[in-house]
Formats: sequence, C-alpha cells, structure tokens
Amino acid sequence: MEQEKIFHSKHFKLRLVGNSHVVNIPKEARDALNIQLGDEVTYIVKENGKVEIEKADDIENVDDLITQVVEKHRNTLDKLAHL
Repeated sequence: MEQEKIFHSKHFKLRLVGNSHVVNIPKEARDALNIQLGDEVTYIVKENGKVEIEKADDIENVDDLITQVVEKHRNTLDKLAHL
C-alpha cells in the first residue's frame, strides 16, 4: 500500500479555552482547506484512529436544501398551489 505524501507536519498543543479544547489550524492547512474565520469544518474519525478535516459543505443534508429552495421560491409555490 502506497503511503500518502505529507507536505507539512507540525505539533500543536491542545489548550483549554473556556470549556472547549482547542488546537490551532496552521495557515498552510487553512489554505489547503480553503477556510477562513467563520467557516465550518467537519472532522472525520477513521477506523485506524486518524482524523481528517474537511471544509464543511454549506448544505449538509437534503432537508436544508429543501428548506432553502422553498424559502427562496415561496411566492411562486404559493401561486402554483392556488391555481
């Protein structure tokens, strides 16, 4: 099995901020993820104990998508419903 190439690796200390445990995300990783302050990330815990971080999708499930479409087109949908 071919090993993945590691382009950058650093150690960061786990800190306590309020009641939350916090680890910095270095600039190189933020750039690779295309994230900035206010964006959400998803943590994926693999069976082997490794954790991947991905930029969270703006729409995480179908219910959210349906809600957004209905809200955006509410007037048109109301008119169609009353034909």
